[in-house]
Amino acid sequence: MNLLKTCISFCLLGSMIFTNCAFANDKNMDGTSKSQTSLINSSSTIEGGWDNEFIGSDPTIKFYPDAYANYWRFGLNRKDSNKNIGLKITGVFPDARYMSINVYNDSNFSPIESITDYDIVPDEGSINQFASLEDNKYKADQHYTIYVVPKGTKNISGKNVVYYDNSLNKISVFLRYYLPNQDDKGGAVLPTIEAFDTTTGEKTDLPKTSKNVGSKRMHIRSSVGNYIIKTIVRPFFLVNRTEDLHSYHLSGNGMYPNKDNDYLVMPITRKNDEVAVVKFKAPTLSKVNEKDVRYFSLGQGDIESHNLLTLCDEEIKIADDGYVYLVIGDTKVKNSLDANYNYMPWKADSNMVLIYRNLVSNPNFEGNINLVPNFKENKKATGDAYIGDYAPVGKLVTYDEFINKGFDVLK
Repeated sequence: MNLLKTCISFCLLGSMIFTNCAFANDKNMDGTSKSQTSLINSSSTIEGGWDNEFIGSDPTIKFYPDAYANYWRFGLNRKDSNKNIGLKITGVFPDARYMSINVYNDSNFSPIESITDYDIVPDEGSINQFASLEDNKYKADQHYTIYVVPKGTKNISGKNVVYYDNSLNKISVFLRYYLPNQDDKGGAVLPTIEAFDTTTGEKTDLPKTSKNVGSKRMHIRSSVGNYIIKTIVRPFFLVNRTEDLHSYHLSGNGMYPNKDNDYLVMPITRKNDEVAVVKFKAPTLSKVNEKDVRYFSLGQGDIESHNLLTLCDEEIKIADDGYVYLVIGDTKVKNSLDANYNYMPWKADSNMVLIYRNLVSNPNFEGNINLVPNFKENKKATGDAYIGDYAPVGKLVTYDEFINKGFDVLK
């Protein structure tokens, strides 16, 4: 399938429940996290065999990453090594809200398979805190082992096996943490990647990482990335051309999306000092899927697909009626809000996207974003038409209108 026709990517998107966001909010003068600066400035030598580190609060990363996600990548070029190479990943569960391993086809930057934290079977004698409702508090030194192998591989004794098509020459493996505690790695060393021969089971040298995504910024400065911004991101701003604002379901296919994330995206174009007033019904949070979602956030992006600001769920105030009320505008509007409402400074130029993320959604959640048709398939399908109040809606108004009417402008 042609990547340039099929991918809309608002991600490289891609903590225990109710983890406080203070760790991720400890900012430097440039807006980056103090605890995460080492990631941005790190060398290419990374523990465990990983070849790249990424952090969503790095303002140079494109495709609208979440500021509270850390991720690490290893690239395997099977043409330059034994085709019978398998990867063995051994590590300890982090102190974080979420973790996962995703495997991607590097020819089109799309996901092949993944394993989410609660599905990882721990090593014998260890506990997976992500998988238990009764005993889900973080415990140090709890181990796991994951295998990444081509389909058809036999004699894999491990319980956590991620397969990819044997015809693929280049793949990427991504490790993701959301809202890590203690430090940027969730208080744990990064897992170690080892290589083995899938026919013999014998350990072999870890191949040199694939250069397909070799630079720190991956494909985000490539011609493909620029093409997507020019032909998909920018035209998306033509969707909301009136004062009434709606959100649309966009897929991350084509730029290493996290398979556990879903997105509703609201394009906004303002004039002068207009204010965007937005509301939606908040989902309930839970560590395992007995409630609505594991995590949700609101991100502000510009027309070049940079992430300018993210509010994570622990920062977002929920009013007594269960709704999130948000105002996006110049600083002067902040002083008019009471304690139940949320403010986001307008950091973009006149064109902005508001990205509403849901991570690990309960399939039975009535506000599940997957109930909304994908924008690629139906460009008129607004989120509120399918999941009602759970989808962000809003209105562009003048500063004076908001001061006079407040959130009544949405009535």
